[in-house]
Amino acid sequence: LQTAALFRRERLGAILTARAREVAIDGKLRALIGDGGDHVAIPPDVIVDVLALDAVWSGRQAVVRFLPDGTSSGTEVKLSREGAIYEVRVNWYTGGVLVEPL
Repeated sequence: LQTAALFRRERLGAILTARAREVAIDGKLRALIGDGGDHVAIPPDVIVDVLALDAVWSGRQAVVRFLPDGTSSGTEVKLSREGAIYEVRVNWYTGGVLVEPL
């Protein structure tokens, strides 16, 4: 849920500032980091699978980019731990964020 909230904040930030905003994954820090400065720590026992990685910037791999009109590059992030699996999806057309247990 924290990952979805981060994505939603960055989308809103892109709309309000009229500038593109990104969320990236930093493998060394094990965290998702938004352009707005917010981050979500990824515990060591959580496995992260990302579909549709974007450009590399500042040594981090961009996960999703939100544009000022609310659209996005789209992504799917699967988080799994001890048999529990959740997928966080970002719709490329609407920028909407959905969390779905698998």
